[in-house]
Amino acid sequence: MKKNYIPGSMSFSEGFMSYKCAGISKDKFMEVDENKALEMVKSLLKEGRKIYEATLGLDGDWIENSTVIYDGEFNKYDSYHGSLWATPILIISFEDGPSETYECYSYKTEIKVGEYDVEFEDGQIVVGCQIVSKDLFLKIGKKANWI
Repeated sequence: MKKNYIPGSMSFSEGFMSYKCAGISKDKFMEVDENKALEMVKSLLKEGRKIYEATLGLDGDWIENSTVIYDGEFNKYDSYHGSLWATPILIISFEDGPSETYECYSYKTEIKVGEYDVEFEDGQIVVGCQIVSKDLFLKIGKKANWI
């Protein structure tokens, strides 16, 4: 856990090349664990912590891929669901103290880099080397410049 962490953003090329250059296994695709994030928020609320906001997203691609999942009410995560290089994190901002940041992912190993339009049972789709929800994919469309 980190306190008062500020997530970063980089271009897709920088992130993808850092994964390629670092020799990270393509089988180590980090997928956002939305259920874990929601349970953490619920647990803290049950303890009486005063949560202002909880945001879930990809550190390294934060500006484009983060969603406020709690702001007094629970919201559905609606950004990319995973990455080879951008680590999924949960940032919880409190009304009465510093924010806390937690890594919040599991590995999804049944994909390969370069697959396109592969749908999983849970309705997620692999586009390039990103996992997106089917709803997001349909909203943006197949004609988007996916890498």
